[in-house]
Amino acid sequence: MKRIPGLIRKINRFLTDDDGGLRTKTMRSGVWVALGSVGVGSLSFVKTIVLARLLTPESFGLMALCAMVLRGIQVLTETGLTSALIQRPTDVEEAKLSVYSLTAIRGAILGVIVVLASPFFASLYDQPLLAPLLQTLAIILVVGGFQNVNAVVLQKELSFKLLTRIQLVLAVLDAAIVTLLAYVWRDVWALVVGQVVTAVVAVLLSFAMLPGWPRFGWNAKLIKELFLYGRFVTGLAIVLFLTTEIDNAVIGKILGVEALGIYALAYMLANLPATHLAKVLARVMFPAYSKLQSDRSSLNDAYLLTVRVIAILVVPASIGLAVIGDEIVRIVYGAQWLPPSFVIAVLCAFGAFRAIGSINGYVLNAIGRPDIVFYTNLTKLIVIGIVIVPASKAYGLLGAACAVTVPLVLMFLIETFLFSRTLSLPVARIWGAVEPAISSSMVVGIAVLVVKLWTPIDTTTRLLGIVVGAALLYVALNWKRLLETREVIAGYRANGR
Repeated sequence: MKRIPGLIRKINRFLTDDDGGLRTKTMRSGVWVALGSVGVGSLSFVKTIVLARLLTPESFGLMALCAMVLRGIQVLTETGLTSALIQRPTDVEEAKLSVYSLTAIRGAILGVIVVLASPFFASLYDQPLLAPLLQTLAIILVVGGFQNVNAVVLQKELSFKLLTRIQLVLAVLDAAIVTLLAYVWRDVWALVVGQVVTAVVAVLLSFAMLPGWPRFGWNAKLIKELFLYGRFVTGLAIVLFLTTEIDNAVIGKILGVEALGIYALAYMLANLPATHLAKVLARVMFPAYSKLQSDRSSLNDAYLLTVRVIAILVVPASIGLAVIGDEIVRIVYGAQWLPPSFVIAVLCAFGAFRAIGSINGYVLNAIGRPDIVFYTNLTKLIVIGIVIVPASKAYGLLGAACAVTVPLVLMFLIETFLFSRTLSLPVARIWGAVEPAISSSMVVGIAVLVVKLWTPIDTTTRLLGIVVGAALLYVALNWKRLLETREVIAGYRANGR
């Protein structure tokens, strides 16, 4: 007990200091972003449970369509300038002024486009309410364009302390506002107005809490250089958007907004571990890999360590959700949200492969090869585009889930092979980083399935019991491996890297 205060001071010093080498800064940033992700994820999970009890699947479906349209218009006009600014080694201060100007102009233009296009989407999905919803949400695009660009600079320098605090404040505010509005209004407008208010506060906080106020600037030479890097990032963003949203578009059109609401909740639950971990990795590992792009040996070591940690965290969570996902939905959200059989299990496979495969993309972007990621994802999109409509018509939500998951798995295997050749990293070493987590997670998954078949999971107490038991069994099976991983990370810190 006497050691606890000293340990707390040591942890606090590690988190608040700004010194250390690249790996120390990366780990510190990873801790901050992980804390933010856990906090935001927990609030989002609780908020979704409350909203599922207050709102209908149709409200969730309408919001999913609105989110799809907003993301689509944003992605189709994506400049790739943020990624280019993070990757850029020189002239960062001057380049950020041009980035800020272009971002503000783009936000205003996008807001106008959404307002003008909203009647079209309302007609396309035969949902008149979509038009005013989208016109209100257009405010987010206009306001968001003025967010402090110094947030990108802090991300580039692996300084996430302030960014995480802002993120947590916004998450608390969003959960409080949306929940209150949903309790009062009991319709989709609670979700829309809550997002608009949060977006406005986010911009205000970026100026109040982040160091330095951005200025407008324009350097044609730097802008051209940033666009040259960002062209494949832009193309990839468009392809990734179409790949991840095509299921929502097809389900909303063919199966209706109520089915889309059920699918959206199942997708959110099945991808919960992968989604939040992917956010941590995107914000931390891309700038870290960019700094290591000239040292391939260190880059490979950092990549393998990242994959190892991801596998340890994501694979067991995904397999566990695949086994008891239906029980979680029935007990936590209510029977009206339960999707058809095996939908959650298929989407869990989607999430696990997406989380592990996303690291390949971060590394390839960091070393200046986003073209590989672009072409593999374009191939995946073409395959999904061919099969998803007939699959959805024939098998409903399960067909849509399989149509996006199977091509993802196939492209993951192809991209991993190309990735290993580009970095001269044997596939066997990559497999060695993930295999232990897969094998032990399968053991735990089988154990949970046996318990599930032996006794029904029909109460909250039984659900919590099986989750805790599965977690303890997984830790026991991987205890030695977890200690080895901790020692590797400690070694990086000891070496000042």
